[in-house]
Amino acid sequence: MRFVVNGCNALGLPGATVKVWTDSSKTTFIGQGVTDASGSVIIDVHSHGSIYYEASSDRFVTGNRTVNVTVCGNSVGVLTLLPAPGYHCILLIGCVYPFKDTLFATDRYGNAATLVFDGTGTPGWKGASPTFGYPGCGGCAAVPNYSYGILLIQTGGDLQLEWKRAGPSGASASCPGTVTDVGFQGTTNNNFICPPVGAMYYHIATSRGGATKNLLCSTLGDREFIMTE
Repeated sequence: MRFVVNGCNALGLPGATVKVWTDSSKTTFIGQGVTDASGSVIIDVHSHGSIYYEASSDRFVTGNRTVNVTVCGNSVGVLTLLPAPGYHCILLIGCVYPFKDTLFATDRYGNAATLVFDGTGTPGWKGASPTFGYPGCGGCAAVPNYSYGILLIQTGGDLQLEWKRAGPSGASASCPGTVTDVGFQGTTNNNFICPPVGAMYYHIATSRGGATKNLLCSTLGDREFIMTE
């Protein structure tokens, strides 16, 4: 019988352990196996009828199902695992493993911020940069004792920033300052290395408004943030 185990984004989960018994009381152990790169494993269940199985993997809650084996060798059991406490999936990107609820973002100035998952409002990982001296660039003046908010959005994995600007319109609207608040904006392009391999997530600048570029004093293609667990 073929068993399929899925993780985040309904993707096949490799390396999951599947164990099979005759029933949920685990009266008789039938066998076990480990899923391949596609999240699939074949285990000989020896007989027709009802069987019980569990699937487990790091970062996930162990899942279980009772299924009927109707045709020997042709039955398929599909089970999608949920993230374990302390983890959440980033949706609509190709990561099968969930991210830890606490991430660390280092910007190109070297400022390190702690981001914690928050399911309220726009769900995602939220935090703020430490206070630093904005150096000024792109025609914008330096600003002492500056900081900005950070949001890594759960659906799609976009990184957005919330900050104060020098004024509401014109050139001042594209410069960091102390006058006008802006909402989260200025998404960067995502280029993830999915966990747990490497556990590093990059956001690379592509095309976007000049405001975020000025805030980070970056140019097209700069690595603006490194995200780690």
